[in-house]
Amino acid sequence: MLIIFGILYYLIWRIRRPSFRGVLSQSGKGRDRRGHGPSERPRKPRPRQALADYQHQLADARGEARRSGRTPARRRSESRRGTARLSAQEESARIVARGDEQLQTQRGQVVRELRQEIGSLAVELSEKIVR
Repeated sequence: MLIIFGILYYLIWRIRRPSFRGVLSQSGKGRDRRGHGPSERPRKPRPRQALADYQHQLADARGEARRSGRTPARRRSESRRGTARLSAQEESARIVARGDEQLQTQRGQVVRELRQEIGSLAVELSEKIVR
């Protein structure tokens, strides 16, 4: 099977090879490997010119970034950030106030419990002394 495949491959290669060479030689005159003709060849960028172009584009991008920093969207986001900060501060103040109220309530309960316990201890002590 492999021998038959090899023979067929050789025959097709021998028949088609001249036609491929003709097409390639006619269309490839004066062209490089990428198929570019003399006038179509891309120019290689010069390093200094490329660096200057890069720096110019970078300066343009920085200027655009500075200008875009003053857009209405930026102002809206800053105002939203401010309102969010205010609402967070109000919420934290409410939480602190609620914690203080709970602390005062618990302190009052503890004082009441201690007074009751001190009273009961005083009664027990006086009973022991009287006996």
